Amino acid sequence: DTLSLHDALPISLADDLTFKTNLAYDKYLFDSYTYAHNEVGYASSVAGRVSQNRDVTTSTNVINTLNYKKSIGNHNLSADLIQEAYKYEVDAFGAQGEGFLPGVNVLDGSTTPSDVSGSTTQERISSYLGRLSYNYKEKYFLEGSYRKDGSSRFNRDVRWGNFYSVGGSWIISQENFLVNNKVINLLKLKASYGELGNNRLSSYFPYMQLFSTGWNELTNTGVVLGGAVDPNVFWEKTASGNIGLEFGLFNDRIFGTVDYYNKKSVDLIYDKPLPASTGNSSITTNVGSVKNYGWEFALNSKNIVNENFLWTSGLNFSMDKNRITELTQKDFTNGNKKWEVGRSLYEFFIQVWAGVDPATGYGMWYKDVKDANGLPTGERITTKVYSEASRYYVGKSSLPEVVGGFTNYFKYKNIDLNILFNFSYGAYVYDSTYASLMEGFKSTGRSAHQDLQSRWQKAGDITDVPLFLTSNNDFNSQSTRFLFKNDYIRLKALNFGYNFTKEVLEKIHISKLRLYLQADNLLTFQSHKGIDPEQDLSGSTNSRSYNQRVVSFGINLEF
Repeated sequence: DTLSLHDALPISLADDLTFKTNLAYDKYLFDSYTYAHNEVGYASSVAGRVSQNRDVTTSTNVINTLNYKKSIGNHNLSADLIQEAYKYEVDAFGAQGEGFLPGVNVLDGSTTPSDVSGSTTQERISSYLGRLSYNYKEKYFLEGSYRKDGSSRFNRDVRWGNFYSVGGSWIISQENFLVNNKVINLLKLKASYGELGNNRLSSYFPYMQLFSTGWNELTNTGVVLGGAVDPNVFWEKTASGNIGLEFGLFNDRIFGTVDYYNKKSVDLIYDKPLPASTGNSSITTNVGSVKNYGWEFALNSKNIVNENFLWTSGLNFSMDKNRITELTQKDFTNGNKKWEVGRSLYEFFIQVWAGVDPATGYGMWYKDVKDANGLPTGERITTKVYSEASRYYVGKSSLPEVVGGFTNYFKYKNIDLNILFNFSYGAYVYDSTYASLMEGFKSTGRSAHQDLQSRWQKAGDITDVPLFLTSNNDFNSQSTRFLFKNDYIRLKALNFGYNFTKEVLEKIHISKLRLYLQADNLLTFQSHKGIDPEQDLSGSTNSRSYNQRVVSFGINLEF
């Protein structure tokens, strides 16, 4: 059940001065009930089980805005003072009972109450914002803002974060030397810089040393201390700079944008790994800085426009880069990546597959040759023992070099067709799903891939698939053997429709009638088969479900 209340109260204080209060209140009730039968099923050994949970989530948001607007000749000024208060609360309760007579399936009928739980979690954010905007002749624009945010997720000493932004633009096409230009009808230069805070941690109280109860020994109450904490963990900040150009040509028959962005996230909040000998595997703290930068392009065109036929196209794509600029320690190993200053978060750092030994059929990997001091000499040799294999940066990344989309819209009289393609180029994916199917039957009852037919079978065989071994082996362990290029082009969506004419609609007394056919994920062209190419940016498959090919028919009807 959901209850939502939203309202606004504007008050005019003077000709150019207004005050407005916005109130938003949302309440959501989640109620779940599970009954496991007393005679059959997984709870029959305890004579049945009933589990019931009831969670109430409440959010309240109040925004007070004071706005001043003034125009004097060609000068236009706007100023805002904003105060915002946000409260979020989850009140959770759960109970479970066992031992039920036939026909009884409510908690009150339990002969053995087995569990009860309850908690209340609250979060509060308080914000203050000042914003000033100015333009001259609607040609030159300048805007700046400053905000201060306080979050209950941080210690009182570091609770408040300060963020500001500034931006400006110049509509060059309104200058005298371009006003009557027959080719360029819009040319706009823009630039901005802004800061944004992030307080979204996995815990509502990351700075507090917590403990959990319920670890009792007979009649003695027992508690367990929580993990290590950093009492001074504070706001993660993202500073974004952007410079771009908007243009319209031939009376907007061609319209586009070109932007260069540079986004730096500092004081990243991350679960920093700790030696297991400390009793903690990680600690949530601020660990370093990351920079994302690149180019973004968008181009739209009206290819054909006449009384009966319309064809428009749109292309957008970006070329994104990532660099680690600061860490609190030399490096972090995160799965099949290793984070170091100067490198990308998405570079693979894994064992390098050296193929199959034609003489024995065993898999091989590369390892470093080390000197007397245990340091790599730069020379590599092969090994058949996986634990001896070295990990390397392999020059491949899960971050695409180019990603984008391409649309086309056609309309002929009452028939329309909309087509969307999306694409990605330059990324690699580690296919752990394929790796699990290539273990070579070392575990009985497991599914296997048809590529195992190409396995090594006798001395002299040249193949990339090792022999079958029923004993434990590491042939399908993590290595470049299962690292694949992940380029694709996908027909993401296609919509074909027919709109009934006005004359027909008047006869049947409705205002709109449209029949359409919608197809999603209709075609996919990809470099690596067997998986959905739209994988997580980390470049790991994790047995992710395939985007289904869906074809549907629908009717839009308006009276």
